[in-house]
Amino acid sequence: RQPLDGSPRQPVEETLPAYRSPDGSLRIERSGGVARLTRLSDGAQWEVATGGSFPAVSPDGTRLLWQVVYGETVPGTPEPGVRAWVSGLDGSSPRLAYSGGGRVQWLDDHRLLISRRVTYTAETRLYLVDLDAARPEPVLLGEYTNLRDVQVAPGGGTIAFYLPFQENPADSGVYVQRTTPGSLARKLPFFGAYRWRDDRWLYTLSFDASQDAHALGLADALT
Repeated sequence: RQPLDGSPRQPVEETLPAYRSPDGSLRIERSGGVARLTRLSDGAQWEVATGGSFPAVSPDGTRLLWQVVYGETVPGTPEPGVRAWVSGLDGSSPRLAYSGGGRVQWLDDHRLLISRRVTYTAETRLYLVDLDAARPEPVLLGEYTNLRDVQVAPGGGTIAFYLPFQENPADSGVYVQRTTPGSLARKLPFFGAYRWRDDRWLYTLSFDASQDAHALGLADALT
């Protein structure tokens, strides 16, 4: 606690930062090898053994996803092994959803997005995993050079990302792509920062070195 009059700050408790579920209804804290979830409406609490990882709540609030990393991330070396587990919101029926390298996140209520670097290259591959499929297997979405800042639109139907330092400089920029296998990435006609407003529109804060101000706008990711 930091008093606003400038007097010394005071410790309140020892804890790691808490996270919230997408709808804000749950507080998620980590304590040792378990995650503690608190439902804010009534104060109900429960713990889930996640190997010390923070779990991510699915967009519809019915599932948990957590990753256990086996090894250290060291530049210039192969990525450490990762196992991603999915369970019910209360930790029930945990199952291994993915095993390999990379980073795993929710795409929508039933799909995962996996970002995996190709060892010793600047290439990154994105995969989709449908948890409700008869045989959940990673399906390639695309391969990209110098992939940065992947952002998932609400609903998971589209992603936005940045591709700098392309072999052809004209290809560097911000792209959008539908999350269906076989879809193609499409470059947007601006350069700068971006954030999803909804499942179709991106807020854009474009940068032009010849101007003395940024331009705030909207980009239609579908057309």
